Amino acid sequence: EQPNERLNPTLEQLALRLYFPDEYRMVEAWMLQEDELLSCTLRRCLAIARRALEFDRDLGKLATFRVNGRVKSVYSLVKKMLRQRGGSRMDLKAEAVRDLLALEVIVTPDPDLEVPQTPDWLAEEWRERAACFA
Repeated sequence: EQPNERLNPTLEQLALRLYFPDEYRMVEAWMLQEDELLSCTLRRCLAIARRALEFDRDLGKLATFRVNGRVKSVYSLVKKMLRQRGGSRMDLKAEAVRDLLALEVIVTPDPDLEVPQTPDWLAEEWRERAACFA
């Protein structure tokens, strides 16, 4: 999904809007109503995730990271609601969708770091971390 998805609708979005106009308008109106809350929540989640990763000194020694986030699009929410709905259109409720935000954490291992091939001397926690970068 593209960041400018709201401004530049794809063919799929247009088709979904055409075939399910009531559902699309309902979700679109609900998302506009909740936009400020969702944006604020996303900013908070991004800050918390970044702080937690920055606080992990071991991670800082092994890799760099980047945290991205977005409010999911009207299109993806309508698709999810249509998949989850029951027997009637009355079963569609925007409030029933639980994953309105998406966070992505990209971890880039330090290429100069040597991870032992047989890390027997490492504690279990370090063995798990080393497996991430092997």
